[in-house]
Amino acid sequence: MRSNGFACPQSVDVGSYDEAINSISGLRFPLMVKPVDSSGSRGVSRIKSISELRSAFDEAMGFSKMKRVMVEEYIKRTHDYMIGGDIFVLNGKVAFWGLMNSFRNRKISEFIPVGTSFPTLITPEQFGRVSDLVHEVIGVLNIQSGPFNLEMMFGEDGNLYMIEMNPRSGGNQIPEILKVATGVNLVEATVRAALGEGDIRFDSNKEQKFMSTYVLHSSQSGVLEGVNIHEAINKYVVRVTMHKQLGDTINKFENAGELVGVVLMKFPSLEEMQRCLDNIPDLIGLSVSD
Repeated sequence: MRSNGFACPQSVDVGSYDEAINSISGLRFPLMVKPVDSSGSRGVSRIKSISELRSAFDEAMGFSKMKRVMVEEYIKRTHDYMIGGDIFVLNGKVAFWGLMNSFRNRKISEFIPVGTSFPTLITPEQFGRVSDLVHEVIGVLNIQSGPFNLEMMFGEDGNLYMIEMNPRSGGNQIPEILKVATGVNLVEATVRAALGEGDIRFDSNKEQKFMSTYVLHSSQSGVLEGVNIHEAINKYVVRVTMHKQLGDTINKFENAGELVGVVLMKFPSLEEMQRCLDNIPDLIGLSVSD
């Protein structure tokens, strides 16, 4: 990214703790420590001082298949939600934009997504910058077709950072949200593109729809006793997909692999969706016994 002129934090890529200690003198705390080849926020942590490096390094190394760790300067974003979602590329251009808001449960971790909502809350000027950045990446990599899952953010320095760009659709029912919200079937488009079918169209619904997902997760490990959905939000629930059953042992939500289920919701207005999402930890939760 740096060699192609994209904004990215100062960082070092290391294979041992000693190498990390000797390489980070030029970096400013706080620092992010993460595996170079993991997913779902596995092994990712933020440290405020050198005394925290050892445990963070060991955690990241434990999730790295290549046994390499990235240490980089922390970027503080200037907007409430990460800019995420799915796009679809045809003939080297973005033919479908499914940008969404990606939010976190800060009481547990600010680095693990716990839900998404549609439409994205960015300005036309911000979208223009997002479009320019995405098309620059597509051009550099010579991407011609297929789905991509994105995550981006604007930093305090005014730069737009590409945090992730994966050659696949997003997890936790992102394609399902976008199908309900826009009428576009990204799964079908992916299969047709893989088969070489050229006549793929993305005709979105004109009616504005307000959709969200919420990942069922726990702040503690234990036995799952129940799923609690408050009546104030239950009327907006379209579907609850469970990955665990009552009586199963579940783990504290320390990475995306520890999700218990996913709640899909549809709201009557943007205002009502935001009101519910601002208070969602109090509206949807789990009962967990030791």
